[in-house]
Amino acid sequence: MKKIIFTIIYFAAAAQLFSSTEILLKENFENPDKNEILNVAKFGSVSLKEVVGDSAIAGNASLEIDASVERGWTSLVKIPLTSKGNYKFTVKCKILENPRNANVYVAMRQMTNGEKNRVSLKKLSNKKQAQTVSVGGVIFNEGELEIISNDGIKIAIDDILIEKFSAPTKGAWMFEENAFIGMRYEPTNFDFCGFDAPFLNYSKDEFFPFIDRFGQFKHKDWEGKIHSVEDFKKRIEEEKKIYRKIGNISKRDKYFGLIDPDRKYEATGRFRTQKIDGKWWLITPDGNLFYSFGITCAGNIDSTPITDREFYFEDLSDARFLRKNQYGLHYYKKKHDSYSFLERNLVEKYGENYRDVYGEVTDERMRKWGFTTYGCWTQPYILRRGNIPYTAMTNSGKKMPYKTDVEMYAYWHAFPDVFTPGFRESTFNSIAKNADLLRSPACVGVFVDNEIPWQFKTLTTIRALLGCNADQPGKIEFMGDLKKKYGTIENLNKAWKSTYKDWNDFLSRKDFSPDTKAGTADMLAFEEKMYVLYFETCRAAVKAVSPDVLYLGCRFAWRNPLVEKIASRYCDVISYNVYTDNITKFSSVKGCEDKPIIIGEFHFGNTDKGVYGGGLNSRCTVKERKQAFEEYSISAFENPKVVGAHWFQWFDLCTTGRFNEANYAIGFVDICDTPDYVISKASRKLSQKMYKLRLAGKQSTVQSMEKGKAVIDD
Repeated sequence: MKKIIFTIIYFAAAAQLFSSTEILLKENFENPDKNEILNVAKFGSVSLKEVVGDSAIAGNASLEIDASVERGWTSLVKIPLTSKGNYKFTVKCKILENPRNANVYVAMRQMTNGEKNRVSLKKLSNKKQAQTVSVGGVIFNEGELEIISNDGIKIAIDDILIEKFSAPTKGAWMFEENAFIGMRYEPTNFDFCGFDAPFLNYSKDEFFPFIDRFGQFKHKDWEGKIHSVEDFKKRIEEEKKIYRKIGNISKRDKYFGLIDPDRKYEATGRFRTQKIDGKWWLITPDGNLFYSFGITCAGNIDSTPITDREFYFEDLSDARFLRKNQYGLHYYKKKHDSYSFLERNLVEKYGENYRDVYGEVTDERMRKWGFTTYGCWTQPYILRRGNIPYTAMTNSGKKMPYKTDVEMYAYWHAFPDVFTPGFRESTFNSIAKNADLLRSPACVGVFVDNEIPWQFKTLTTIRALLGCNADQPGKIEFMGDLKKKYGTIENLNKAWKSTYKDWNDFLSRKDFSPDTKAGTADMLAFEEKMYVLYFETCRAAVKAVSPDVLYLGCRFAWRNPLVEKIASRYCDVISYNVYTDNITKFSSVKGCEDKPIIIGEFHFGNTDKGVYGGGLNSRCTVKERKQAFEEYSISAFENPKVVGAHWFQWFDLCTTGRFNEANYAIGFVDICDTPDYVISKASRKLSQKMYKLRLAGKQSTVQSMEKGKAVIDD
């Protein structure tokens, strides 16, 4: 790799804190014989071409990166960062071709304990116009800058700038590795504080504790921040005043379906689906058109871990809100104590028995914000009021996890073995526990499980199964099927070109999977059998409790074509959690049965208030978050397959992270239960136009993306 000569300059905007900057790379592609990036960057399976003249993003030349033939996650360009420092990466990008609506990200990651961890991530807008993107943050040892896409795409890049900043003198400690623990995003997150926030130069004595008694960040102020207990009562009166003024949305039945005498359909007393003029709809129990515009987790109380970091917090004095946790991820993958500032704030705001009134509060907000459905993890005491339609959340039964030597993708938990003895019985029992919720006319449908780690490619799961221990139930079941087909181990060896000594050896061996045509067919057949067993069992368990409730599937987060095809046979509506900008053209994979789709989760977060991270689809400001929310929602209304889309989630996540370290400003209300009226106003306007937009059938979001215009008037 060619050595880069560093130049020292002074950066005026951050002069008080970061006294100097090293420019590590400055590339404008104007001199093709001296393109520095070609010496320091690694390119994926892409082709490169110079773009010149009027087609260039800036100046006379840009670099085109063509990965249009790729499928799945693709690294377009990667630049190693080989030393500790505070980095900022800026690049101009333009999407040239995007035939499959791929997402493109600019990322900064660092290596921690052999794993890549995100430092900063920005998603490119899908608009075909030039855009400047910056990511930044602290690299403790080594890391990388990368532009990646989740499917084939062609883009152009230009004006790359990589800067390395020196840490402030007094605040240098907070840029050290493990200065903070248990948080996905730290106070030093570039997207949150830039390089000029005063607190970046605080000593430890000045900085700690940095979380106030309400769970808020101490060293920054913003509109709506709670400063005293008395502020809670003021917030209640402010909210009531706003709602008295705006009233409810008109022309809605008691389920928030559209009242239109010309569009009346069979009333069955339950929610159902119907395809009308080539477009899927939900129909209310009263026979009216319905769109499931929802929000998840109403009333769901998060807590933040405090073990090993009690000194972060100003006040943990009220022991009623201490929690003992058995489950967590990352740093807190162990038993730990946590504290619920959120619940303490609800008690301060509404009283000791806040649940007696909070259901009424949430129902009123839903009506005024224009949401028509409580999504997953809304608390049962709210759902059982029966005033607002909802989707119920249940889980399938006991499943032994895969214990395999073969690498599998698994975020929340290991891959579950549906051949575990008792799986069917325990699934029926698990779903029956929610019988009253499933049988209510207000129940739109029921999800069973969430974000199961389906592998991205067919046969990955079965190859992993062959790498499991001899007592793995699925492996034993697979052996039984092979015995029936082949009879003897010799016949199997011949078909698979394997060397098993006997059937016990088949179970014991963990280092072999077949590559023959027969072996591939056997694995494929068993993988399909696995998926059929799962979805058939879940559907049967749901229908045993309530035959006419809609089975909404398992909320796909990771896509696998075979799984989707099997799911489409058994689900009344197929569910996906889709964190992208636009779903106008979103669909199940080719080969699925024609079934409607519901989006179980999406969101956009902002980093201009008191929480350090902006979630899985981050924006810098509240205004930018509002615009992204509008475009996504309208694309969902206009997609003929999509019958609902649910925002994740009701509350912001804890400032210092929850059990999995996530700390995102993604709520419609903050940790002190103060609504964000910018986005709730946008939600109401969207709801007022929702049925008109869906009935019109146009794709206005595609047009707005091409023209770069907003789609909802203020």
